[in-house]
Amino acid sequence: METIKQKKVAELVYAAVADYLLLHAPIDYNNAFINVSEVKVTGDLSIAKIYISILPSEKYDRKEIFKLLEQDNKKIRKFVGDKLAKKVRKIPELRFYFDESLDTIERIEQLLKKK
Repeated sequence: METIKQKKVAELVYAAVADYLLLHAPIDYNNAFINVSEVKVTGDLSIAKIYISILPSEKYDRKEIFKLLEQDNKKIRKFVGDKLAKKVRKIPELRFYFDESLDTIERIEQLLKKK
């Protein structure tokens, strides 16, 4: 169960990462639409798990964009740190994960259309 502090830090990280991606996606990530779908923060607030989806999935090489995100992890964390400097003591380590829920929804819709 998430504490109130975890939820607040997750919301702050969510907003900061979304701002970063909005500013940098056209230049650094081949103009892909990268959506932050959810952020979960561990109990000790040291790790933020960031779930992202890349749209449209058939247009972009998601593995390549994910690799670019991993390479820019320190730069993204610094951006998040600058945004959260006065609000939290320690900036959490950022870990990115694919959010597969949109792909699942898309597959289900295609199957339903075939019937």
